Amino acid sequence: MTNRDNCPTCLPSDAPFDYINTPGAKAARDAGLANLAELPEGGKGIVERISETDHDLEHLVRIGQNPAFIKGLEVAVLAKSPNNGPVIIQVGKDLYDVCNDVASVVWVKPV
Repeated sequence: MTNRDNCPTCLPSDAPFDYINTPGAKAARDAGLANLAELPEGGKGIVERISETDHDLEHLVRIGQNPAFIKGLEVAVLAKSPNNGPVIIQVGKDLYDVCNDVASVVWVKPV
């Protein structure tokens, strides 16, 4: 993994979320949010926050096989694999196979 100090995608000015001050799961649930892993098949949500500070996970949600999970992005859960397997989501016309670890920290407001 790239060193954070040399990583162009990890510049504080470019970060879409304030990871340090993001409330945890209880606060998210109290605010009526659910994570992508919890949404049922056919459920939709608007991305509100990512409650994770791990650098590698930040990379996973910002680059690679996943969409750039930015606040306000609408996502739809098309299918869920059993036993905490990947979640298939749709963003616009694009489909993504999101691992459960990433899906569980992307908090959305169900619509």
